[in-house]
Amino acid sequence: MTRYNTLTAFVIGLGSMGKRRVRNLRALGVERILGTDLRDDRRREAVERYGIEAVPSVERGLAQHPDLVIISTPPHRHLEFAYAAIQAGLPFFMEANCFSEGMAGLIDALRGKSLVAAPSRTLWFNEGVRRVKELLDAGSLGTPAEFMHHCGHALPQWHPWEDYRSFYGGQPEAKGAGWDMVAFESHLFTHWFGDVKSVSALYGKRTTFNTPVDDTFQIILEFRAGTLGSAMIDVISPYAFRTTRIVSEKGVIAFDDIKKTVDLFTAGSIDWTHYRHEPGHVEPGYVASEEMYIQEIEAFLKAVLGLAPYVATFEDELKLMRIVDAVRESKETGRLINLQ
Repeated sequence: MTRYNTLTAFVIGLGSMGKRRVRNLRALGVERILGTDLRDDRRREAVERYGIEAVPSVERGLAQHPDLVIISTPPHRHLEFAYAAIQAGLPFFMEANCFSEGMAGLIDALRGKSLVAAPSRTLWFNEGVRRVKELLDAGSLGTPAEFMHHCGHALPQWHPWEDYRSFYGGQPEAKGAGWDMVAFESHLFTHWFGDVKSVSALYGKRTTFNTPVDDTFQIILEFRAGTLGSAMIDVISPYAFRTTRIVSEKGVIAFDDIKKTVDLFTAGSIDWTHYRHEPGHVEPGYVASEEMYIQEIEAFLKAVLGLAPYVATFEDELKLMRIVDAVRESKETGRLINLQ
């Protein structure tokens, strides 16, 4: 039996993702969970709903000598808490980022330390994403020529229980909303198709939402292996989308994350091969099911216990964030951006 119940976890940030991580830890059998948030109401809710031990500050939480730290704050505050975990000598998990600024310094701070430092890779644990990865790795389609991807979900529906301007998604200074999703979907692209060679992009605000965040992105990517891809990413659509169509001369893969389907057509066939996945458990107010998040946190806990290495490093994270930087640079300069 895995010893998760012996661990003490400290969750920094008890908003939507922080509460999800508390649920993940509970699902894995972690008994002692500390948590902190700037907002009193979030701390109280986490205590009442999940029985955690709330602490008034990060310093007070670290002083209780937890075994691990989970950083679930808005992206622009990730690094300060990562440094706090490093100073305390504690392994840490960080939610998805959408910036490269400061990432090289974090890598330097980790160098030479035998410390588990885990950047989020949630979509890698998605059952449909895994199925597509298996089909691509099997090689029967060869190197895909192209793909078309759409991810969209209206910002006001992200947290239907609160005003979208009151959390990071609606706050430009927090680097949220559309930029968050550009980074998140890049996890998927690089997982399937490898390193990105060049990026061309347009983006901007196309809604009447009462916040100046960028909400619409059109991105063209060329991969070192040769695949070309187009990604439409928005925080506009009142219906949630994550769909991908991957094409090669040997076949086609169609992925629909909302409908939980992966369909394969191979050249010379008459019919499609259909794969269906269980919808899983979805918490009220959320869109994505809990299972992939639980598996992601379990991968982190296994690394903390020395049972298996984590699936990604912050060197990988920096490479990914340079894609996001290239999207911004392409729009600002009107040029194709080559990534070296």
